[in-house]
Amino acid sequence: MKEQIEFGSEDMLYLVNPTGLLRTLRTPFRALCIKESIGIPVGTWAFVDAVYSSRLFMIAYQINGNLHPYNHFQITINF
Repeated sequence: MKEQIEFGSEDMLYLVNPTGLLRTLRTPFRALCIKESIGIPVGTWAFVDAVYSSRLFMIAYQINGNLHPYNHFQITINF
């Protein structure tokens, strides 16, 4: 069975901080690789071109045409 990819809006990601403040992050945004993912080594900054949700990854980032699990990357922002 092929993985079904769905998205609310592929050009944005909603983030909530520990106090409940909501922030929208629009693509492309930078993310730091914290676990090697399809040829992206740890410590590399990559631009996320789109955001998808799937049953396999829950949230997946499209980077350079490939889908990567969100938990292989870290996003640092200021609220």
